[in-house]
Amino acid sequence: MPIDPRSLSSFRNAQIEGDVACVRCGYNLVGLPRGGNCPECGAPVASSFGRGRFLFKNLTDAPMSYLKILRLGFFLLATCVVALFASIVLAGWLKGLGASVFVAGIGVIWWAGVYLVTASEHPPGDLQGRYDRLKWLRRANRILQTAWTVAWLCAATQMLLIARQNAAIGNGLVVPGGPMPFAAGIRAAGMASWILQLVGLVSLVPLCIHFAEIGTAAGNDSLVTRLGLAAWGIVLCGTYVVIWYVFQGIWLLGFGLAMLGMVVSLGMFVFSLIELAVMCGWAVANSYAAIARDQRLLERAQAQEAAAHARLAELPPLDVFHKPRARLDDAPIPLEPERPGR
Repeated sequence: MPIDPRSLSSFRNAQIEGDVACVRCGYNLVGLPRGGNCPECGAPVASSFGRGRFLFKNLTDAPMSYLKILRLGFFLLATCVVALFASIVLAGWLKGLGASVFVAGIGVIWWAGVYLVTASEHPPGDLQGRYDRLKWLRRANRILQTAWTVAWLCAATQMLLIARQNAAIGNGLVVPGGPMPFAAGIRAAGMASWILQLVGLVSLVPLCIHFAEIGTAAGNDSLVTRLGLAAWGIVLCGTYVVIWYVFQGIWLLGFGLAMLGMVVSLGMFVFSLIELAVMCGWAVANSYAAIARDQRLLERAQAQEAAAHARLAELPPLDVFHKPRARLDDAPIPLEPERPGR
């Protein structure tokens, strides 16, 4: 039967060489014994070893600040997707520019949520630069997800130009049959919005990969599978819908199936976001409970130690130290003096 080296006393007493961050609070454990506890939060030092892609091996071991950031970010993302569906329902009341501005505001909040959930799980400093293996994925997601915000801002700009063009036509400033003002800007804004929406749809794949890493840290394999299906469903069906919208009347037969696939994929995506937010909230609550439990144990140990000191204080003091008398049996036997002449 193989022996876990962490159970050996030589491993437990060996000091940590190099910078190693605590899995719970990020404290630098250099110089501490491997079998000890973190002096900052009390977490076992051994739990800070054996890293995978993340610094922590379980989501509940992540730093409290990181869990709170994840919880807020996932709730923002889920709210944005729900608000996007609501904007489609409210399209009858929010005409033209009003709808575009509303959706552009959703895009800004969406990017803020992406920025939060792609925060580094490592404490800032040298440890982050050394152990942050998802650095490039995080940066790519933060850059690519700006496509949604810019796309909807382009759509709002297009609606604004259309409104000004209609106002010019209504005021008689346009000659019938003559060149239309803002026509080039309207076409450019519309094309930019279409291209950026495609970029945003494709960029959901690396974003879901990052979310799947968090789901793996939480040990939820079904969530990881749902995120993968949702990402590819949104990309494929969404791309089909956007292309159909640009070239209206093309491939009309598959438009209904694409819309159905888009709705199902977005539903799975929103459900996964809510589940991730709930898991992060549960991890925060579990961490608070663990801290409260450790505090109770510490207070109990301190109370027991104080009681022991109180019992010792009640004992009568020893004013004089009495040395016990030597017994006769313990007295040394005198040696016979040496006689002269021998």
